Amino acid sequence: MRDFKNRIYREFPLNFIFFKKYRCYYKLTSTNIVLNEFLENDVTDINVIVAGKQTSGMGRRKNVWYSPPGGLWMSVSVPDILTDEDLTIFNIQCGITVAETLTTFIKNEIGVNEKIFVRWPNDLILLNKKLGGLLINMITEGEQKREIILGIGINVNQTVFPESLSDIATSLLIVFKKRLSKSKLLWLILKELDKMFLRLSKGEKWGIENKWQGVSYELGKKIEIEMGNLKKVGRALGIGQKGELLLEDENGDVISIFNGYNLRIENK
Repeated sequence: MRDFKNRIYREFPLNFIFFKKYRCYYKLTSTNIVLNEFLENDVTDINVIVAGKQTSGMGRRKNVWYSPPGGLWMSVSVPDILTDEDLTIFNIQCGITVAETLTTFIKNEIGVNEKIFVRWPNDLILLNKKLGGLLINMITEGEQKREIILGIGINVNQTVFPESLSDIATSLLIVFKKRLSKSKLLWLILKELDKMFLRLSKGEKWGIENKWQGVSYELGKKIEIEMGNLKKVGRALGIGQKGELLLEDENGDVISIFNGYNLRIENK
């Protein structure tokens, strides 16, 4: 394992059930990559990795995630509490939890009721622009699940974006004209994830379809979504019991989409 000690910014214990210690770095390739290396080498006491900047941040489908200073870039190890059934909707559950936490954070810190939405399956949306996203990385040995890492990226205090992103991305600072504490946001997210993990460990059910109604960005709207070489167009009805997107096409047929990307609202 590579030695990251010379780049450690700080390391603190955490007073949560599932998160016991976090380590923060000035700069890393990717928090997911570093946490994976720790887990591969049985360094299990560090549950959370945070970076001030990522040079090779990862999004869905191996897309590069722009991760400059100012954002909150973090990865957490997921405890071994998930059944196969849980895994199918875990991505959606995490997105709902982080979106709701951000909405509360904005209200408490800025005093406005501005809701954060989730664009299926895991994009965080603020005022029709991307504020952040989540990435689930499942590490296997053969056919067996070994580890799960949850990566979270949120644009907090950035002031500008590259030209290629300026029309589609935003930050909390750009929208609300106020610098916010990334440490406080980190703590709140860990607190709510810890609660969610505890509920899952007890076998509690979420009623996830109903929760999705409250945060879905595309619900009831006409959308276009890519599936491999195909594009599907229709009205978003919500999600199914396994977290799949339910789409009503022009013939009135309901399509279940488990793996789609580049979801776009038509006539926004």
